Amino acid sequence: MLFTVLLHALDPCAAAAAVTASVFADALEVLGLAAAAAARLLGPRPAWQFASAASGGLLLGPALAANTS
Repeated sequence: MLFTVLLHALDPCAAAAAVTASVFADALEVLGLAAAAAARLLGPRPAWQFASAASGGLLLGPALAANTS
């Protein structure tokens, strides 16, 4: 949902992303669309750099251990 909000903040005229059978594929599609919108608005940057900055490094960083206590 984060990247969907960012996509429409960066490009209010963006069309809805195509829905697939995979939640991962849906998230990746919206991430790519948001990265492309950011590149159009702010200038070219690698998609991974956008994903890292937009997620505060949490998307590409190591997974946090679940609190089981």
